[in-house]
Amino acid sequence: MDVHYQSGMRYTYRYSTVVTSSLQSSASDSTGLALDCLIDIDVLSGCLQMMKLRNSQIKKVSPQRENSVQRLKNLREALERNAMLFSMREGKVLEVCPRAGEAGWTLNIKRAILSVLQTSHTRETQEMVEEVRAQVIQPSAPQDAV
Repeated sequence: MDVHYQSGMRYTYRYSTVVTSSLQSSASDSTGLALDCLIDIDVLSGCLQMMKLRNSQIKKVSPQRENSVQRLKNLREALERNAMLFSMREGKVLEVCPRAGEAGWTLNIKRAILSVLQTSHTRETQEMVEEVRAQVIQPSAPQDAV
């Protein structure tokens, strides 16, 4: 059974994840973030859709408190600032169209969310399809020759 999104409709999902990292030698050096948000998917046409995050809650998962509440607020605002257009057909994300100037880290989080929504179903079996990667190219300042 294919997932069909109806044109002109909005679909809302709750997304929650916890990401932690640590060094193998020391569990006390672990750090991470928890993200909980609502995701609105607006179907603009048959395969063109727009994703917008809202009501984001970001929490630090760490015994240390080096990031201030203000910094987490700035992260939340950056995630919610821009909607992202993408195309999806038969459960597979075909193209991601980020806004110019979108930070690489926000784009990566949005791509991860799309990966969760991306499935392709065949009549005989259900299978996960290969994730489509969007490449972020950050312009760099000219370097003086040494």
